[in-house]
Amino acid sequence: MPLTKDLTKFTTASPAIATFSYVDLINGLGYETFYSTVSEDNAATSYLLVPITDRSAEKTVPSTGAGTEYNFDSSVFNEPRTVKGTAYLSVETHIAAGTLTLAVILYKVTAASAEVALSSTITETGDNATNTINFITLPLTETLIQSGEKLRLSITATSSGGTDGIVGTDPAGRASGSLTDCTNKLSVPFKIDR
Repeated sequence: MPLTKDLTKFTTASPAIATFSYVDLINGLGYETFYSTVSEDNAATSYLLVPITDRSAEKTVPSTGAGTEYNFDSSVFNEPRTVKGTAYLSVETHIAAGTLTLAVILYKVTAASAEVALSSTITETGDNATNTINFITLPLTETLIQSGEKLRLSITATSSGGTDGIVGTDPAGRASGSLTDCTNKLSVPFKIDR
């Protein structure tokens, strides 16, 4: 005998099932991964933080002697979240001669476009004529990111020794010139409320 219509609906539980990693729950943190990428159209070049590993319009960005700053922005958050713990950035760089120095800082950008530092500026230097895999730790200040705000990864790339270097910016990890993997990966910890 079939059930009556009123007994075929969910009446005691939600039809959605949320799943979490046991380790994330115990630690109270869940990491979200972002990739630095370059988007180009006829009007402008944009530097973005995206959660997907699609191809970038440019596999690398150059460093210069004067220092070039790149601001990679995420899309705005739909729900408030709190950053807490240590973020990790992994990026490959190359310079033919001299050194290439990265100065990295993570910000939140408010709806009014104000930058609020989530970390201090961390510097990392790559050696002459080598590919350098930079693994940078960014200790974060516990900070609420409101709905309508976004993350900004700021990388200033400075070359010395008379040649420009390159910094990988391809989520798909394609090779370019001397770089074997142009992925620029940022892992950000968000607080899990229990």
